[in-house]
Amino acid sequence: MKRVLVTDALQAVGVDALRKHGLEVDVAAALDERALTDRLGEYEGLIVRSATKVSRAAIAAATRLEVIGRAGAGVDTIDVEAATERGIIVMNTPGGNTTAVAEHTLALLLALARRVTVADATLKAGRWEKNRLQGVELLGKTLGILGLGRIGAEVARRALGFRMQVIAYDPYLTREAAERLGVSSVELDELLARSDFITIHTPLTGDTRHLIGEAELARMKPGVRLINCARGGIIDEEALARGLASGHVGGAGIDVFEQEPPPADHPLLRFEQVVLTPHLGAATDEAQSAVALAIAAVVAICALLGVSGWMAWQHHNVVQERQRAAAYTATARQGVINLTSLDFNKAKEGVQRVLDSATGEFKDDFQRRAEDFESVVKDSKAVTEGSVAATAVESMNNDSAVVLVLANERITNIAGAKDQPRTFRFRVSVVHDGDQLKLSKVEFVL
Repeated sequence: MKRVLVTDALQAVGVDALRKHGLEVDVAAALDERALTDRLGEYEGLIVRSATKVSRAAIAAATRLEVIGRAGAGVDTIDVEAATERGIIVMNTPGGNTTAVAEHTLALLLALARRVTVADATLKAGRWEKNRLQGVELLGKTLGILGLGRIGAEVARRALGFRMQVIAYDPYLTREAAERLGVSSVELDELLARSDFITIHTPLTGDTRHLIGEAELARMKPGVRLINCARGGIIDEEALARGLASGHVGGAGIDVFEQEPPPADHPLLRFEQVVLTPHLGAATDEAQSAVALAIAAVVAICALLGVSGWMAWQHHNVVQERQRAAAYTATARQGVINLTSLDFNKAKEGVQRVLDSATGEFKDDFQRRAEDFESVVKDSKAVTEGSVAATAVESMNNDSAVVLVLANERITNIAGAKDQPRTFRFRVSVVHDGDQLKLSKVEFVL
């Protein structure tokens, strides 16, 4: 029986899943390099979070090791090069904590904007300092996002809900992909100069270490507020402290540090306008369960079936995901065509097509307005012809998806003349309704 060592308090659902796969599992607290090196030679698999560091020396001692699983996104605590040299697979779970980190980012953003932590502390200390603690609104402010991957994109969606202007710098993302999210893609210098708030969502690499340093801070707008829920070391913490002391930087929300936990004399601890949390970005029940189950699955497959088995499993997942995406997209496309293609002579038929493709609140709401809708279509004495120009899956799981649809609508009036086509953007939520896919929500995207 193959053995897996689990450290850093992986949630019990992950440990149980490994055992159900027929693996022998030992659970330990966070291990320092020496303790890990002493134990690792007994195992085929290792699962860590962020506390245990997997060094070259530890990997060299792991003569039986086949797979290292990181329950989370970043693998900067693992010597990936050393593992690769030994033919050891290194796996992570980048999607499981996306929502948790995005929400924590918004929590820090709001706390900075409204000075929530200072207000809480002063009131508990018996001081009513309402006049001193005036904040700012998010409406109309510019949020700059460094890194528009999974987490950056989720932050953007939430910031747009607050009606912020969102810009992003990501050298690996096309301008078109950013625009599909409603985000303007800009160069780094422009982002630094324009942003009222800047949030970081990049991995820590040689290129991104101290990406935000003295020079970059100097190019930022006076009063800028920074948020880092990515990795400690991307911001030069000494330079940030100097920017805060000078007043050029208006505040910071920091969840990650170059040294964790930070020392008692860390320079950021003395600033009232800094909100600090102890690496809580992914610390939700839901995120920890998701990453535990995800990493248990991939480690079990690698340990039991080897590299070829894992590759076959990955291929199977990719094929399934593409099939799901195609089905969700087809449903969203047809739903939008039904909404944008109506003949005043056949108004009831058009309305019924929409109702047949809908479910939940969207269907109930459309049903309530159906009579008025038929009347408007008939009174307009026009025929609308809809077509879909482009689609993109915004998010997807086994049960539902959100699809962005760019649609064209051409109107023909009673005389037969055709108007110029109008273009609309829709955000369409598609869900399983029994054995069918149906629309549960349709929103106009401005």
